[in-house]
Amino acid sequence: MEQPIIIRSLGDAKRAFEESSGSIILMSVPNAAASLGVVGFLEMVTAAASEYAGREFTAILDCGDQAGLAMNALRLGAKDISVDLPQDVRAKIEDIAKQCGASLHHRPNS
Repeated sequence: MEQPIIIRSLGDAKRAFEESSGSIILMSVPNAAASLGVVGFLEMVTAAASEYAGREFTAILDCGDQAGLAMNALRLGAKDISVDLPQDVRAKIEDIAKQCGASLHHRPNS
């Protein structure tokens, strides 16, 4: 599996598209759902990707240890999220993600 490219800004996201060929994995900074916001992250990735129509990419939003933020991200249309939660809570979020057509990812180095 490809290594995720950590993005902190629109510039980072655009640079990731520019410097990579083929499919890429974009990963927010830890706890970005709280600091940047779900909508902010989704809009940032959409803006960067719009210049690269047809490019395959995955954009993973980190929701940290906040189950509520993870559920909100899914509700707002995030298709790829990561969390740092106890296994029983993680399993519930993963089930909800599947029902939404989304994926729950492991955080790098976790």
